[in-house]
Amino acid sequence: MDAPIEFSPATVAALVALLTLSLAIYGRLAMRLHRSGGLVGTDKIVPGDMGIAAGIGGLLALLATASFLGTARQIRFMDIVSGSVHFLFLLMLIGAFLLYRRVNLVEFFGLRRDGFFKVAGGGLALLFAAYPVVILASAITQKCLGTEAKPQELVKFFLEIAQAKKESRILLVLGFAVLFGPACEEVIFRGYIYPVFKRYAGMWPGMIASAALFAFIHANLASLPALFLLAVCLTIAYEITGSLAVPYVMHATFNFLSLGALLCATFTPTR
Repeated sequence: MDAPIEFSPATVAALVALLTLSLAIYGRLAMRLHRSGGLVGTDKIVPGDMGIAAGIGGLLALLATASFLGTARQIRFMDIVSGSVHFLFLLMLIGAFLLYRRVNLVEFFGLRRDGFFKVAGGGLALLFAAYPVVILASAITQKCLGTEAKPQELVKFFLEIAQAKKESRILLVLGFAVLFGPACEEVIFRGYIYPVFKRYAGMWPGMIASAALFAFIHANLASLPALFLLAVCLTIAYEITGSLAVPYVMHATFNFLSLGALLCATFTPTR
């Protein structure tokens, strides 16, 4: 049985300081949004968007519910391919409806708002400010669930191919998790579903609902609170900057660091 992890007083003080700083930063951003209303516009949203957003959200929630209630099944490479195709279909549906209404997609998602360095720098800064809260939520959940805490199926699959040293599949999974997956999820959840919810329910209810849906569709109880808080931070970043590129940088970097840590743990020799 492993010995419990013990932290020195200095380490505990540093962790508390980081958590306090994280809460202070996002608390101040939330107050700023409460006063200003944010930069994510809803003037291009029409009633038809509510139908599409509700349909997409309902479908994803139904699939996640089936995954929660069904028998656990180990993910395979073709499942990732199938998931990618489903994401592409949803992106095409959203894009086609917006283009049919002559909505400029670049302007709709705020992609012209800031330059590369400002987007990258802002995204990294906001991600690292969110990290203490997200990690704390994950640690508390793991502690509460104990042996019931299970990693996401994609994480288990990634560990499997990493241990087998299947380099080509490792790169493909990294590409999906770091580049393709975050791009699709940001467009669907932050770029489209959130503005629709904001238009018809308000900023804060829309933020909570879209973040809850984002966390739920990952169909993993152990990661649910952490993913919810991450999604809230991603949405706040989108509102503060008005550019979907910022939460994308945050999301992609988060996935890269998470999978990178798994790779390091896998290939680091144990004594």
